[in-house]
Amino acid sequence: ATREVRGARLQQTLRQIPGVEEVAGINNSFGRGYTSTQFTHNEHPINSVELAVTPEIFEVMGFQLLEGEMPRDTIQGRGKVIVNETFLQQAGLESIQGEIIDFKNTQYTLAGLVANFDYLPETRENEAVMIRFDPAPNELRDVLIKLNDQAGVAVLEEIGAVWRELVPELPYEFGFVEDDLREPYLESERLKKLIGTATVLALVVSLLGLFGLSGIQALNRSKEVGVRRVLGARVWDIFYLLNRQVLLIASLALAVGIPLASYLLHGWLEQFAYQISLDWKFYATVATALLAVVLFTVGFYGVKAAYSNPADSLRDE
Repeated sequence: ATREVRGARLQQTLRQIPGVEEVAGINNSFGRGYTSTQFTHNEHPINSVELAVTPEIFEVMGFQLLEGEMPRDTIQGRGKVIVNETFLQQAGLESIQGEIIDFKNTQYTLAGLVANFDYLPETRENEAVMIRFDPAPNELRDVLIKLNDQAGVAVLEEIGAVWRELVPELPYEFGFVEDDLREPYLESERLKKLIGTATVLALVVSLLGLFGLSGIQALNRSKEVGVRRVLGARVWDIFYLLNRQVLLIASLALAVGIPLASYLLHGWLEQFAYQISLDWKFYATVATALLAVVLFTVGFYGVKAAYSNPADSLRDE
């Protein structure tokens, strides 16, 4: 059988499996590489992802048309393409109505417009996408299958059995679109966990050091504290006396660390197409929280010394 006939038979057989809602062919599945093409339209350069698909792709992926109509089958789709919003912008168009593009020595009518969608991992900007429905039989390298909510592992085994029967020369390999799109993030997630763990450990060690330093300070200056208390020093004065050096070091560390952290964070975020905003409020909150933790850590000995009986520390003089 020809590739085209065998592909149609594969689609039809897979649809008969309980749990399978729809089946579509595609040249490159989501997140698994892509075909890029460059051409011009009305002197506007276009750099577009090229998808060769069967029309069932819209049912499988749940795409919604913003404008135009969807071809019912491959025959009706010949000579027609559907593009996304980024493609329309690159082509300098406001609407698809009456527009024809010349692509690979063939004229295609813009038959429909879809909203931008994630075909590539989100580390990439929304790129122009052109969907055509006249794939050559050898172009459809992947099959996308939409399963219902009740589908389990048994469905995957049935799909594998059909595949091995109809396409015995190719190994049966499956994955989930969500996982393929998330794959580039796994390294970032591992890095985030590693940095998070290292940060917590460094913070704990630093706070233990500050706690010990505060205790030594209070012990070494206990008699000075006693004299100041006798002379009428307030609790806050004693607290500041014992901890001003620690507070100065913490403030200097924040003054150096926050700009450095901001630079590194913004550099890391630039690799993603969708970014959160880290304004001054974020860094102010972090600085306030860290200072509060430092004050709480060193405050134990400071408050204890401030409220101690001066006679106890002066008795040993």
